[in-house]
Amino acid sequence: MVPRCQVEVLYFAKSAEITGIRSETISVPQEIKALQLWNEIETRHPGLADVRNQVIFAVRQEYVKFGDQLLLLQSGDEIVIIPPLVEDSAFEPPGKSTDEVEEKSKDIIKFTSEKLSVDEVSQLVISPLCGAISLFVGTTRNNFEGKKVISLEYEAYLPMAENEVRKICSVIRQNWPNT
Repeated sequence: MVPRCQVEVLYFAKSAEITGIRSETISVPQEIKALQLWNEIETRHPGLADVRNQVIFAVRQEYVKFGDQLLLLQSGDEIVIIPPLVEDSAFEPPGKSTDEVEEKSKDIIKFTSEKLSVDEVSQLVISPLCGAISLFVGTTRNNFEGKKVISLEYEAYLPMAENEVRKICSVIRQNWPNT
């Protein structure tokens, strides 16, 4: 018999709404396939079946596909059920004025729960090394599933979101070193 371990399951956004909780500790086999782990979680919360194809599953801050890959879990591991969207966080690295811009490119990663300002974002990325700034500003539809949309809330598992954004920046720097 495979030994069991205690893991922490963290729920975000729709999965938190469905389960009615943000986290729970569950006992699972230390060796378990990813799909079996999801099925164990879904058994505890059958409503999650409705979002199975819409959520992202992560183990120890790494994305996991629902499949036959074997997971080797340890007590205390975090299993995260998150939407495929990113949230703001309180992480705010200090910005620099245009006089302080270094010649070397830098990554500016800022998560915030405050309303975004196009002017502030522009000032963060402006550089005498660049010829233009391109920002995307969008809106959302006014309804969803027959309900009026009055605001949007994005949720994320912030430590993982920050790590993933850093990974994306690193890949960009490797592939396009002058950006």
